Amino acid sequence: MTYTLLGGMWSISITDFLHNIILIIGLIFLTFLLYQKTPDLGAIIEKQETDFFKFTPQKHDITSWLTYLAAWITIGLGSIPQQDIFQRVMSAKSAHVAGIASFSAGIMYLTVAILPLMIAFLGVSLYPSLMSDDMLLIPHLVMKFTPTGIQILFLGALLSALLSTTSGAILAPASVLGENLIKPMMKNPSDQKVLRIIRLSVVLVTLSCIYMAVKRQNIFELVGESSAFGLVSLFIPLNAGLWWKKASSMGSHLSMLLGLGVWGYFQFIEPLEIPSIWPGLTASLIGLLLGTYVWPNPPKAVE
Repeated sequence: MTYTLLGGMWSISITDFLHNIILIIGLIFLTFLLYQKTPDLGAIIEKQETDFFKFTPQKHDITSWLTYLAAWITIGLGSIPQQDIFQRVMSAKSAHVAGIASFSAGIMYLTVAILPLMIAFLGVSLYPSLMSDDMLLIPHLVMKFTPTGIQILFLGALLSALLSTTSGAILAPASVLGENLIKPMMKNPSDQKVLRIIRLSVVLVTLSCIYMAVKRQNIFELVGESSAFGLVSLFIPLNAGLWWKKASSMGSHLSMLLGLGVWGYFQFIEPLEIPSIWPGLTASLIGLLLGTYVWPNPPKAVE
């Protein structure tokens, strides 16, 4: 929270950049060590179940396919209106830099992400007992196979990367609160006043995050829900604002409220057989269309 208050997006970008370089080097090193200890990779692959490497759902019914597609779009599309992509793109110094960074990050998603998958596959194959605590599988492998110096470097970078990711997640809603919700209700506020409001919002969001972390211990579920949150409430109004000239402010507000409300109802109160993001996205789209056509934007005055 402290360096987010003082340095903002610039401090998060620098720390993320350095920590991720160290993490990638550590992952490559650990993958190489595990591969060396693997007696016969082909034999391990052959031992897996028949459908272990199947890319599509095992059942070809509508529920299986909706669940499968939901897994793709929750992170793939849900990350676009959040700090993962949108915050970084808007912080770039030019559209050209933002474009190159986005495509480079997409390529790295498909390459660097293979490393932890390989580590988990080889580690569990060599040491099945690691599955008893799968949330800490990679840290256990680091402690088991790497020298002390690498352990300090890797785990330190991992902790720092978690802090950097958390700071980015804190800054995004705090900026929205200060810049998009509170500032429009004020009459000609100075930049210093808006900055103080955003910094206060950082503190409030941090306290909320601490409460959520204490109440919910499964980080995988929290990450999934945060991406689903952005997908059902922000993805459709964001794209409508970018690509549809008729989209109105009321349509965007209704889209966010209905999408979030319907998703929350089916996620926490009345779960369905299909993922709750589907009714949430449907409600978000309906809210956008309803608000836009019933309460359109007033025509612009001709100068």
